[in-house]
This record gives sequence, structure tokens and C-alpha cells, in this order.
Amino acid sequence: MPRGKGWDTSYHSVPQPIGLVTTDGEQKAAKASGSAPTSRMSEAEFEQGKKEMEREAFVNRQRAEVAVPETPEYYRNQNVIDSQATQAASNEALRPKSVSKSKAAGKPAKMHIPVSKGGQQLSINYVWLGSNPLGALEKFNIYSWKTLGHKVNIYTHPFAGASEHSEVTLGLEMGDASVFSLSNILAADDKEIGEDNPKVHLSDARSILLRWLEAIPKDEKPLIEHIFNMVDLTKSYLGGTQRGIVLDMKVGPSIHLQDYAASFDRYLISYTRGGNTSGELPENQCIGTMQETEDLRKGYAQRFNNKVKGLAEESPEEAWFNQITGYHGRSYKQIRTWLDVATKIPSGKAATTNEFSVSEPGIPGHGPFRVFKRASDQTNKNSGKTKPAEVKSLANDVLAKELSDCGGDQAFFDKAQVAANLLPS
Repeated sequence: MPRGKGWDTSYHSVPQPIGLVTTDGEQKAAKASGSAPTSRMSEAEFEQGKKEMEREAFVNRQRAEVAVPETPEYYRNQNVIDSQATQAASNEALRPKSVSKSKAAGKPAKMHIPVSKGGQQLSINYVWLGSNPLGALEKFNIYSWKTLGHKVNIYTHPFAGASEHSEVTLGLEMGDASVFSLSNILAADDKEIGEDNPKVHLSDARSILLRWLEAIPKDEKPLIEHIFNMVDLTKSYLGGTQRGIVLDMKVGPSIHLQDYAASFDRYLISYTRGGNTSGELPENQCIGTMQETEDLRKGYAQRFNNKVKGLAEESPEEAWFNQITGYHGRSYKQIRTWLDVATKIPSGKAATTNEFSVSEPGIPGHGPFRVFKRASDQTNKNSGKTKPAEVKSLANDVLAKELSDCGGDQAFFDKAQVAANLLPS
């Protein structure tokens, strides 16, 4: 047998009968000389070979190196008897099988397509309210997006009278992300004009959000209901006014991102995941469109603003976040040009296979994003909490299987590795 690339040649060859292929693969035929045997062994040679084979088999079984067939007739009848042939016969258990294709010959593993290699660039819009720096998971997701070449914007507002955030106060370096003051954005948007400008159509939502931001205590952290109200209202406001996709900071890219990227230009996207909304309405962990015109954002802005303006006089310390999520879901579906990426494939048809399945804590997710949190881990539920070890293990899998060989930005990949190492376990 010719030695193919990758064969292990560390084992000793078994005794070589006359007239068979030798270890160098060349046919050797003994010349007939009188009554001397040529292609057949004498009985004495056979018995000697049998003893040697049995001893070799015993030694190899003890050493767990390579199993040699125990029946000596195998060697009498075979015309290939090389150490590699013996090892191959052992591996196949001497049963005839079709040769399986190597990984290289099969379907290649799916890889991320970074922007530098032709992937479509996205703008990812995150919200960070509070005075703390970002945690390890938030940094991991930011660096994952940046490894692939996407833009990351963070809209921030500090608590307890702290100074406005910068890259440094968030624990980032210059160039890691673009950091914006939410209050400054809202003040600037208040001066916008134009019938087709979605910022004009979200005037009530903007007024409510500004009032809720100003109601943050100067010397202590706001109530959790106050925080959730502001976060959910901010996400819908940005989804209706900023080009890009608004995501929770526990959300990063999945391997299917570029399959969906073109649809972000045509649809307003969101997803259903936690099962907290009635009528299968989408949740606001994901809102937005990459559409260059304002058509979809304007339609969403008009509908959402009409619903949320009823909260104009309400206290931010009461729980309004479930209602705000419902306002988002109904406004989103009223647009009609929408795509629920958790249940639909890029064409807009319902997902019927696991083609776009995504590994997540708990049950798998679906679509272009990965959520590092169990779908059942919600503020109004008490079961299915996410374990830190699940998140850390998943982050390491993402690094090894999805980002390491995609050809993305190595500097940001290195930062993602550092962030993953800092995740609690």
C-alpha cells in the first residue's frame, strides 16, 4: 500500500512473506529455483510465521498500539502486508467499509464574513444607563462586533450626578466604540424639523424620556422600575431615529449574521424570544433597520409616539416597561414591512429547519444574533436563570469556533479573548 500523507510510520513492520508487496510498496517476486517455494510458503515457514504473528499480536494488544489479525491465514492470502496496512485493517476491524471522506473533502465549516472580506457593515446601537464601567460580557460583545469590522455606538447617561461617560470611564480604549451622551442627543433632536424626519414624530416620547432622565436622584441609584422604564423607552426611541440595530448589551453576532445583513436594509427587524408579550408580539431586545431612507423609521416613530404619549404624566418609578414593550411590538407589526429574526429566515418565510440555529445558554436560539442569557431568564420569571459558567463556556466556544479563523481584526479579537477570560465562572 502506498504511504499516503499522514500515515503513522512509527510501528514496526510485521514479518514480510515471500512474493508480497514490501514496505516500500514495490512488488517483489521470488524466482523459481528447483523445488524451492516461490509464491507459497513452506509448512515450516508458515509455522514459524504463525508463532511470530501470535507473539506480535499479544505484545501489541498489551501495549494497545495496533491490533494484528490473530488468524495467520490472513497473511497467507493477502497481497498487502505492510505496517500501515495492518494498522488500517485494525482500525476498520477487518470489516469491509466504504472509505469516508476527510473533513477537507466535506462541506466546509461555516465562517463569519468580516467587513474586510466583503461582509456588509452594520451599525450596532447599545444603551448604557448608570455610572459603572462596562462588564466583561458587554466588552466581549463589543469586541466581537469590532473583530468583524462593524460600527458600535453606545448611548449613555450616568446616575447620581456623575460626569458624562467617555471610552475611559466605560473601561474602553479610544477607537473601541463611539460614545454618545443620551441627554445631548435628545436636546439636539428637539431642534429637528421636517415632515419626513422621524425625530419630529417622536416628540412626545422624547419629552417623556427627558423628564424621566431628569428625575434620576442626584445622590442615589434610581429604583429598578425607573431604570427599566428608561432603558426600554430609550431603545424604542433610538430604533425610530437612528440608522442601525439597537440591541441589549448581552447580545452579540451569530455565525448567520451576513445571511441576514441584506434584509436589514429592507425590513424593520425585531424578535420574539422570552415569551413575555401577548399575541406573539416581538420584544425590544432588538429594534431597528439599516435602511438608508427614513421610511421605516418614520412609520415606526409615528405609531410608537401615538401609543407612548399616554405616559406623559405618569411617574417613572412605577412599572411601565411591560407596556412600553407592548407599544413597541404593536407599532412594529403595524409597519407590515418587518422581519422577526427569531422565527423567520432572511427571505421572510417561517423557519422550518435548524439551518440558522444559534447556540445559547439553555435552548438554542435562531437568527443573526446570539443572546448570552437564557430566554427564560426574565425579570418577571423565577425559573431558568442563566449560570455564569454557561456564559463563559459559550464565549470561549465563540472565540475558538467562530472568530479565531475568520480573518477579522486581530487586535479586537485579542481584546475579546481578554474579556472572555474575565467572565466569572
